[in-house]
Amino acid sequence: IMTQVEKFFWDKHLLTNSEWRDFKEKINGVKGKIADDYEFGAILFWYGKKLPLNPFDVRKVGPKENPPKTRNTSTIRPLKEAWALLDLDNLPETKQEMSQLFQEVDDKKIRVLVLDGRGRKNCTIPAMLLLTSHLLSRNPEPSFLLTRKGDEMLNNQNRSDLSQLPAYDVAQSSASRELLQQKGWSLCPKATSPLFKGKIYFLMDNRTSRVAEILALLLKQEKCVTLVGQKSAGLALLTQTFQLEESFKLTFPVARFYDAIGKGWSGSSIEPDTSCEGDPLNFLMK
Repeated sequence: IMTQVEKFFWDKHLLTNSEWRDFKEKINGVKGKIADDYEFGAILFWYGKKLPLNPFDVRKVGPKENPPKTRNTSTIRPLKEAWALLDLDNLPETKQEMSQLFQEVDDKKIRVLVLDGRGRKNCTIPAMLLLTSHLLSRNPEPSFLLTRKGDEMLNNQNRSDLSQLPAYDVAQSSASRELLQQKGWSLCPKATSPLFKGKIYFLMDNRTSRVAEILALLLKQEKCVTLVGQKSAGLALLTQTFQLEESFKLTFPVARFYDAIGKGWSGSSIEPDTSCEGDPLNFLMK
């Protein structure tokens, strides 16, 4: 775990952080006493809570767990007349499927689209870019995902180099990306028909993070959405999952999001346009 995190985690300063060094010492001090996998996971979780930014998530793999052969694509959930909800967990990841989804939105004469970004969604970058391309009437200025290498580039004030980053290819598998070689990618959604021209709401809470939080930022900066709920987690990051032997999977951030002017949003929460306590969907439906 330590090797994988230190190799790929986007922030090189983690390696010299005193809290991280203390964490490593504590883990190394007890690893010989760990009786089973459950103790191992519990110790990582407990000591990880004391880090200022927990750089990983360790999950126990069930004995019958297998990766799905196909991803369940999102269906339109009717809310009331001309209103529909899209769950960011199950968005299509191909151009054809996303176009079919928005053709269905158009055929059903949906005029208000509610994007459900509550909780820790498993939205992916390809799905996010494809979705955005049907929501924007123009091509926005590119934003960026930067790995550790790209973050060092910004720290050296080479912001002009951002324009040289390759565009994120939605057709390319994320598992095939060479994270150690890449500085990052530009995010360049292209307006695509059928375009949705109605009202857009985005539901968010204090667990809205990762790619869902990046989507909220992109739409907010284009002034085409109303954010409803509580402020987000402030973790606009791209994560990647690695298999650890047979018992655990390790997930941690490998790149963070920068907007079109080069501002990094990791650590900065997004404030909703309409704040509410409790469930933002119930609030919106009143």
